Amino acid sequence: MHACTKIPYPTMYAAALALREIQSSSTRRREVGIHPCPQCAAFHLTSARSSARNRWTTLAMAAIAR
Repeated sequence: MHACTKIPYPTMYAAALALREIQSSSTRRREVGIHPCPQCAAFHLTSARSSARNRWTTLAMAAIAR
């Protein structure tokens, strides 16, 4: 298994917390979604607009809203 070059988040929940922090701050980062990585078995953030409403992003954001 090859390591990827993106920031790995060990869980979907951790990725959701990072995404919420990025979206609520005034940084230049433009991440809008979360996806699992088949290479490293972690979760990553993505700026792809099509991923903003994917099932991983929806599930993760709902989990941190509780």
